[in-house]
Parts: sequence; C-alpha cells; structure tokens
Amino acid sequence: MASSPIISIPSHPNKPAWCTSEFTVPKSTQMFFGRCDRVVSEWHSAFYASKLERKDWFKIAQALLTPAFWTSNCTTNPAYTWYIGRIEETVERAKMESQCEKVHLVGHSAGGWLARAYLGGVACPATQGDRGAAKLVGPRHCDVRSLVSLGSPHLSPPASAPDMTRGTLRWVNEKWPGAHFMEEGVKYVCVTGRTVKGDANAEKGTLSRYASVSYSQVCGEGDTVEGDAVVPNSSAILQANCAPLSK
Repeated sequence: MASSPIISIPSHPNKPAWCTSEFTVPKSTQMFFGRCDRVVSEWHSAFYASKLERKDWFKIAQALLTPAFWTSNCTTNPAYTWYIGRIEETVERAKMESQCEKVHLVGHSAGGWLARAYLGGVACPATQGDRGAAKLVGPRHCDVRSLVSLGSPHLSPPASAPDMTRGTLRWVNEKWPGAHFMEEGVKYVCVTGRTVKGDANAEKGTLSRYASVSYSQVCGEGDTVEGDAVVPNSSAILQANCAPLSK
C-alpha cells in the first residue's frame, strides 16, 4: 500500500511540481525540499500542490470592506476563505486518488499557519472555485497525519509591530494555540533556519540589514536576531518537534 500523499501548501506562486517560483526561497526551505525529494521517492508517496498564482493574494482585499480589518480583529473569513478552500480541494482530491484516509501537509511561510486554521475547521467557499459563498467546515485534523511548516511566522507580532494579517494570526493562535492537535495524533514539525543574523547597523542593501527589518516586523526585534532572513526562529517554532537548520 502506498504511503499517505504529501501536499504542498505554498505562499509563493507555484508550478505543478514543488513549490517553485521566481522569488528567492530561503535556504532552509531549499534544504528541506531537497530532503523531501528523497522521501517522496523512498516512501512511494504521491505529491500534490495546492494551486496558487500571484494574483490570488489580491483576494485578501475582500477584508477591506469589514470593520474587523480596521480594528485588527480579522479572522480567516473573508480574507483567506479562498486559500482554505484551495487546501480543502487539494486534500479531498489527494485522498480520493490515493485511496488513503490521511495526508501529510507541508506549508511554506503563511501556508504553515493557515494550515493550522484548516486543521481546526474554518470557512471555505461553499461551491467549486473561489467565488462561492462561505461555508463552515468541521475540524479537519482527522484527515492529517502531520503538518510540516517551513519558515512560517506562527506567533502574532507584539503590539509595537504592525500586524500584516490584521489580527488573523492572533485569532488562529487563540483558537488553536501551539501544536493544538498533537494529542489527536497530528505530528507537527517546524523547520526554520539560522542562516542570517539581523544587523540594524549594517549597510543598506545587505542581507543582514534586510533581515533586521523583516524580523522586527514579525516579532518586534531585528538586531542580533537569528532566522532565515525573513522569519526569526522565535516566531517559527511551535510546541512541536523543531528542526533549525545550520548554516
């Protein structure tokens, strides 16, 4: 019998293979996907990728019409309803085609914390495609063997830092904190990198200066903080098995 299928939940536009894009993928993610290539081959697992195009992220603008957006009290609906729906469609297709009851999820960046919302059961489009009215789906953790997050900013930023999710990430953490479904059998693995240390005094245009700015937006601090140049280690780790990758 084939092993449970592996589903990629990307944050960048992808192609029908691994989560590839024209953007630079953090070294930690490249290393992990290199290992995944071997896992897929050795485990005889089918691989699926949740479809994502660059223009899809404009759908987040739906939240602009809600009071919650302006008070930073958003949930995943309506801004990320379409994204949850893509995960749901991919999981159901993978289960049907593989004849397996459970799948493995691999979420990159925002895909990691949005996958946690999917496990808990949130709104997704009621009809095929992204334009259907929202419907509530029940908890989906029973369909998932494991969730691997790659450089995902799991922790909501402090009050001193801007919340780019307008409260959505905080809401996810309040409803399903940490490795919430671990006792129900879901295995969590957080992959992060410690390749780049932020340096607020570095020259403009350098990676360490860029990392310092990025880290401060995620966790409120950037100088001397370690991470993958985008997400600091402290924000990428849940109460789970974690794999910080070396330089």
